[in-house]
Amino acid sequence: MDGKATAATLKRLHAALEEDHMELARRYAMVKARITKAAIERELLIDELCRYPASDFDSDSDDDDQEDTAATSSGTTDVASGVKADIKVEVKVEVKSEAIQE
Repeated sequence: MDGKATAATLKRLHAALEEDHMELARRYAMVKARITKAAIERELLIDELCRYPASDFDSDSDDDDQEDTAATSSGTTDVASGVKADIKVEVKVEVKSEAIQE
């Protein structure tokens, strides 16, 4: 390969690398936003669960008229039904690249 062909190949490789970098940065931002949203939702659910005493979560409870807690044999509870949270997450991504010096 001569010098011009090598330079052209390097430029194409650099452009492909920049595209890959941009795609990975975009994916990273999406995953980070999902993690942030999940963490916020988790905190909201924990806050909601903390409003109830531990006795509300005992299985086979005698109080069948409680609407907020429905303990099951599997141990899951439906305490957050009807709780809605409007969560908006903004993510800024800054991608810097340097040109190849010839």
